[in-house]
Formats: sequence, C-alpha cells, structure tokens
Amino acid sequence: MIKNIVVFIFSIIFLKSHLYSKEIKNLIATEFKNEIKIERVIKIYQSETFKK
Repeated sequence: MIKNIVVFIFSIIFLKSHLYSKEIKNLIATEFKNEIKIERVIKIYQSETFKK
C-alpha cells in the first residue's frame, strides 16, 4: 500500500520535475525515512498542487 503511494508520488514528481522538484524531493527523502508520516507528504503535495 505505502509503496504504491510512493510510486504514485514519484511519478507525479517526475512529470512536474521542472516546477518544484527540489522541495518535494527533499520532503520525500526526509519523510521516506519515516514512512508513518508519508500521508503528510501527500497532503503537502496536494496543497502545492491546489495553489496552481
């Protein structure tokens, strides 16, 4: 389940990598170490998406 979410997030990142890749990739790298907090990354990414 978590792995599917991570793959989904990374696929989105690579599609939009020219926009804000460094910030999101750093978040993923940090939160990936704490998989329990992976939902936080999703919420942050969604909030970034809705800002557009």
